[in-house]
Amino acid sequence: MIETRHLFTMTADVPKIVELGQTPKGARRIANVTGGTFSGERLKGKLHPAPGGDWLLLRPDGATILDVRITLETDDAQVIYMTYRGVRHGPPEVMARL
Repeated sequence: MIETRHLFTMTADVPKIVELGQTPKGARRIANVTGGTFSGERLKGKLHPAPGGDWLLLRPDGATILDVRITLETDDAQVIYMTYRGVRHGPPEVMARL
């Protein structure tokens, strides 16, 4: 069994979501990340304002494909490129904000 533990909580500033339109696989959006912070027991710092964002694909079945790419800078000035992908499915009122 793999043991895991919480690394940090992140809050991203996302003032604008660019609507790119419909594609054969769903509606494409880009959520621009302009800053933010992260903090945990062993790691904390800030999000670089650019480039960074969440490339979203809202599929016809209601799921949203996430493709996140951001740059973190720790309080001791170390830079970390962070990327992750995922699938999100949830209530329509939450998905409308993405």
